[in-house]
Amino acid sequence: MKKILFALFLASTITSGQFVFADTSNLNTIIRSHLSTSKQQCSEKLRCSSQLTSQFYKKNGYHAVWLEDGKPSESAIKMVGIINHAYLDGLDPRNYHNSEINKLLNKIKNNDENSPKLLAEFDMTLTDSFFLYVNNLHYGILSPNKVFQYWTISPKPVNMVGVLQNGLYKDGLESAIQSITPQYAGYTKLKVKMNEYQQVAINTGGWESIPEGETMQLGDKSERVYLLQQRLLMSGELAEIDKKGKFTEDVQKAVIVYQQNNGLYDDGIVDEDTLASLNTPITQKIQQMEANLDKMRWLPNNLGDQYIMVNLPEYSLKAVKDNQVQLSMDVAVGGSEHPSCVLSSKINTVVLNPYWNLPTSIAGAELWPRLKTDKNFLTKKHYDVLQADASGKYVTVQNPEAIDWKHMTEKEFNRYRFRQDPGKDNSLGKVKFLFPNPCQIYLHDTNESEVFDIYKRDFSHGCIRVGEPRKLSYYILTQQEGWNKRRINSFYKDGKSQSVGLSTPINLYLTYFTSWVSDDDWAQFRPDIYKLDKTTKYKVYLPEKEKSEANDSDSDSE
Repeated sequence: MKKILFALFLASTITSGQFVFADTSNLNTIIRSHLSTSKQQCSEKLRCSSQLTSQFYKKNGYHAVWLEDGKPSESAIKMVGIINHAYLDGLDPRNYHNSEINKLLNKIKNNDENSPKLLAEFDMTLTDSFFLYVNNLHYGILSPNKVFQYWTISPKPVNMVGVLQNGLYKDGLESAIQSITPQYAGYTKLKVKMNEYQQVAINTGGWESIPEGETMQLGDKSERVYLLQQRLLMSGELAEIDKKGKFTEDVQKAVIVYQQNNGLYDDGIVDEDTLASLNTPITQKIQQMEANLDKMRWLPNNLGDQYIMVNLPEYSLKAVKDNQVQLSMDVAVGGSEHPSCVLSSKINTVVLNPYWNLPTSIAGAELWPRLKTDKNFLTKKHYDVLQADASGKYVTVQNPEAIDWKHMTEKEFNRYRFRQDPGKDNSLGKVKFLFPNPCQIYLHDTNESEVFDIYKRDFSHGCIRVGEPRKLSYYILTQQEGWNKRRINSFYKDGKSQSVGLSTPINLYLTYFTSWVSDDDWAQFRPDIYKLDKTTKYKVYLPEKEKSEANDSDSDSE
């Protein structure tokens, strides 16, 4: 797909002049009367939605701010265009009075003389639209804590009244709005890619669904394969199609790319899972992009000179320094019953050759059944058993094989604690990475490296297993004074547990993006493994003039 640059765009060609108040006392009186009542009517049919609207006018002496010589100013026309094109940022113009604004603007344009009431209503409605729009653009449609329980970062508070004043009197609207637009590079990339999908939906209505049937693979020939070719052409994985409907090597390669871009098993075979993904309506893809643009609004403007970001649905970890990826690897994350928490923190400690203190829930669910059938399991896997003494301190139990694990009650079992020694059998592997968090989770190695051969890796109890733990330990610890690879390896070889506090903790972000753009410019989509996307809160909007062409797919997403 060719990248689409839309005409908001047209608004940017209008130069911003020095703003002048509309010098009409009648306008001031009308605006004051509308906003001084409890109803705060922006127009006859519309109540103002933003509390900032009345604050702004009060601060500006109830002057009209979007009018010049009794007509909408260049800034007003520009702002109407920005509102009409809000969908380019995944925002619905209908939430910002776009219908009412355009009706009022058309009335003004079609009359030689306009009443002060009409002009005042236009001015107030556009101001209200501005505040609603910039609030969603900066802070998001949803609040982070409505989606992620432990996400404590919020966008930096902004004086939106000041933003409008700067936009009108000083910097120009585009600069003012850009100042509160998310600065995260991934936001801009996803926005551009979403605009491409929007243009496909506007121009074609989306791709045709491929009927269910047998698995499609190399060598097949059918009408369904021809539809598959068309589908892959529209999303860019296939460069050209032929009308013979052959599943060629080029089609197979395109299917593999599609599977990789959508978190599917990349064998080049169109099975039930791949077909279901291919048949997802384009508006649902756009909706997913909108939800993730919103999540990107919740990131801080500055992630730090150095940080580690884990994207849970992607099963991936990236270490970034000076805006360059230094290290990337696969991870395994919590399953749906024990989801990994979405949060931000700082890695402050690395533990080489860690002990594993089993959580009570894991001990009861997984260890106890083994002890009932194998009394020597504790010795084989190097577990110590601990029990509280009279003072409440946990001490090691001698000869735990003599304990009758089989016939005790759950309450009796829960009196014990279990700790696994460092070594090859330790479930945490050779290293763990600690960071303060309310979920009591951490990053760690594993003694089951085969888990990284699985493409769906959401099955842990909440902690995050890293695919290349030694590389991560080298990356972090070699930045500490007195540490190098040789010293780290000597501790690994020795086997003794060693805790290393970091002199400068590293920012850590456990994120939840189910759509983003890869470094090679492919739109990426992943399953919503924890059902956190809240996509029903995001309404796909396509321009009214083209809406009839994409109406069917649009209604699916809403």
